[in-house]
Amino acid sequence: MSEALKEKVSEKYHGAVKPFTLFDQNGIQITLNLPGIWQLNPNSQEYYPPLGSSQTNAPVLVNNSGFDIQSATFTVTLNNAVDTNSTNTIANVQWSDGSAHGKQIMEFTCGPVSHKNQVMSTPKDGYSQVRLATTANNGRGQSTFLNGVSLISLTFGPVSADPKTPVNGPIVQVG
Repeated sequence: MSEALKEKVSEKYHGAVKPFTLFDQNGIQITLNLPGIWQLNPNSQEYYPPLGSSQTNAPVLVNNSGFDIQSATFTVTLNNAVDTNSTNTIANVQWSDGSAHGKQIMEFTCGPVSHKNQVMSTPKDGYSQVRLATTANNGRGQSTFLNGVSLISLTFGPVSADPKTPVNGPIVQVG
């Protein structure tokens, strides 16, 4: 199946892909592209990007901080989708490597990212798909699955003075 056809099939069942903001602070933004809606049947699982696709999906670091970023390391936690009317988990959400293995917390790195640019991060363990899975007894419901981001390190630099702006110091008076 061609990549374009896989995307059309994915959009039919999951809605158009859009960026979701995971982190936004001090001009640093981390986004993740996901389908706007995930429609799953009981006892099923879905992947984004779809299995067999050559695409990968990892968070994108957007830099509008005013400084160049040399490197960034952060974790993204994908929490299970819980029914809004109860405490029942309706879908398990994990980072996946395309197999049945998954992790809820994944570490990503990226860099350099110059000011007013963006870069897709690289997963530390190669898990570059999001997997949602249900069981026959998960129940039915609707939920927004939530996530968490922790910045581990962010290295800026080098920072240099603007050559057009004179650097003024104190007045020196002799005698």
